[in-house]
Amino acid sequence: MMIRPARVDDLPAIHDLLVTNNLLVDGVDYSDFSPPVLVAVRGQQTIGMVHALIGKPYAIISELAILPEHQNKGYAIKLLRAMELLLRSMGITALAAFVGGHRVRVISQLGRDGWSETGTGVMFVRSLT
Repeated sequence: MMIRPARVDDLPAIHDLLVTNNLLVDGVDYSDFSPPVLVAVRGQQTIGMVHALIGKPYAIISELAILPEHQNKGYAIKLLRAMELLLRSMGITALAAFVGGHRVRVISQLGRDGWSETGTGVMFVRSLT
């Protein structure tokens, strides 16, 4: 598996990842993302993606999606770690992720990976310093 910055030709695969993971909002155009967007590629298939919204000194993970058949294999954490490295290089010092309370598996994984829960379990913050 390789992680790399997304390219324009990745947009159809990114769209499919968001559809498959039920992350699209009706009426929102997902044909253009501001950087940074990273994709995980295995063979010729895009199996995952992560997108961050940057606002120095922090960033927010806005999208994280893995194809269902590749979930529970550590790819999401690898994508998050790659994004963390990129964000650190930009001078970002904290990373936040908002997670729906029904996404128990994601909440559990973020907690195991060292993210701090900030309240009711729907927001996590991870220091990058």
